[in-house]
Parts: sequence; C-alpha cells; structure tokens
Amino acid sequence: MSRSKTLGYSGGSGPQVFLEILFYDAEFMNTALRLGKEYEVRDILTESDRYRDPQALILTPEIAWSIGNEIVMHRQNEYLRVIKAGKGLTANEGCREGRTSGYR
Repeated sequence: MSRSKTLGYSGGSGPQVFLEILFYDAEFMNTALRLGKEYEVRDILTESDRYRDPQALILTPEIAWSIGNEIVMHRQNEYLRVIKAGKGLTANEGCREGRTSGYR
C-alpha cells in the first residue's frame, strides 16, 4: 500500500505529492541521525546518484569540498577563483571516474 493510501488520501497536486516524499525523506534522515548513521545514509544516497546526473556528481561531499576549498583559497581574485574552482572540479578523481565508468 502506498504512503498516500495509508494516510487516507489518494494522489493530489504535484506540490502535495512532492511534499509528502520530502516529509518521508526528512523522517528517514532524522532517524539516521538519531541512530548515529547519518554519514552512512548520506553516502548511500549520494553514491546512488553520483554518476546518473551531473548536478549530483558535483554536489557529492568530496567534490563540493574540493571546489569550495579552491574558491576560499583564491578569494582575493574573482577571476582566479572561477578558474581554480573549475580546475578543482576537473582534477577530482570522482569526475574522471564518472566520465570513464559508462554510467548514464
């Protein structure tokens, strides 16, 4: 039985359905936090998407950290920040894996 059926309604508008999914995802993560498994859940969720979507790849913790680190290290020059952030992205092993792994 779907979650919406157990809650006593069927379907709804797009935003209602999205908020229902978001609610269950938030409860799932809150439970992981309570059980001390937040990093495992984070890693499972990011690993499941990292090579299926370019945004998901860039937002994985290690790549986001690498890009952010380059931006902070070169905060005096805006142009250099952009160049170094791009180099931090392309130099990251995760991006190379994504290009060669064959995931779509």
